[in-house]
Amino acid sequence: MSFEPKKFDQVYAEMEQQTRDQLPGMADFQVGSVMRTMYESFAYEIALLYEQMHQVYKAAYIDHAEGVHLDMLVAILGIKRNLPDYAEGEVTFKRDPGKEDIVIPAGTLVTTEDRKDAPKKSYKTLEDQSFLATATEQSVKVLAVERGESKVVAAEAIHIIPLPIPGIKSVINPAATRFTGKQAETDDDLRRRAKNALITSGKASLIAIENTLLSLPGIKEVKLIEHFDNEKYGVVDVFVDGTDLDRETRRQFLQGQIDQVRAAGVYIKLQPAVKIQLDGVFVIEANPQRAWSESDRQVLEKTVQEAIIHFLDQMRMGQTLQLNQLIRQILSVPDVSNLDRVQLSVGNPAQNYTIETRQIPRAPSEKFYANKITVTASPE
Repeated sequence: MSFEPKKFDQVYAEMEQQTRDQLPGMADFQVGSVMRTMYESFAYEIALLYEQMHQVYKAAYIDHAEGVHLDMLVAILGIKRNLPDYAEGEVTFKRDPGKEDIVIPAGTLVTTEDRKDAPKKSYKTLEDQSFLATATEQSVKVLAVERGESKVVAAEAIHIIPLPIPGIKSVINPAATRFTGKQAETDDDLRRRAKNALITSGKASLIAIENTLLSLPGIKEVKLIEHFDNEKYGVVDVFVDGTDLDRETRRQFLQGQIDQVRAAGVYIKLQPAVKIQLDGVFVIEANPQRAWSESDRQVLEKTVQEAIIHFLDQMRMGQTLQLNQLIRQILSVPDVSNLDRVQLSVGNPAQNYTIETRQIPRAPSEKFYANKITVTASPE
């Protein structure tokens, strides 16, 4: 059984026909007549109510529910939408030489300027940092206070310390902050995970392992490769992206989560995504209609470099690098008129590619990461 909402034209036509049948020759439905105006008003409100009822009906089905309605629906299964990760970066504190060390405590707040066109964005330091008396600068890692890619800030945007630290003169972020973590879970991804949760309720399946890992914070992507040859039969390679498996405590935690859902007799080999180093030289043509100072040129080069790094960060494991998509990303940067030259060096040993290359494929467990990206704006 399904609910079929009636549209305005259908509601009005039915009302008009019923009236004509009951009052033949006595109803005036000419445009502008009192009766037609009233009927059109009623038909509009009824059609609106039908549409609202239709939305309520759809909200009860996982394939049609959206947004908050989908959140409430999957909550029945004990599932919550995965929130986005945090932007991160590095700031430099400055001081005058003194006689005593200064401790910058973990959780120290640093922010951008609060403007109408750009609301304040806040970051906090991740660990206690000792600022030696003989030093004038000290770099500290910071993490955004609020989640999401929208909290990324440009270079030199962070320069305010809301609660000043005695002896600290200033703070600045020399480079733009970056968002390399997991995006907010989309409706499609949440639907897929909810369906998988039903499938995996009995555990002991590859989908159960994948779903368990993806539900954990910090895990961007999971790739499972099952082996059926005699040498590796019963071994499943699990590649994860977005977390540090070099930390033994983190590895043990993930392994424990997997052990709760894996089938008996199956050996899980947990490992990070295979990072494929990518070096690139890009020569762009700056907008010739504009006069460029050296500092402006450097800012443009830095912006293009960040766009390239962001593009590579968002690629998935095993995803083929489409050069036309990368070029489109570069040309979308304001004041970039053209891309004159591209020289890519991928992997170790390195394989070289040029702008004529259409695509660079990867194995299912491999993921590109930017190593050395050089951008030069011409004319010099």
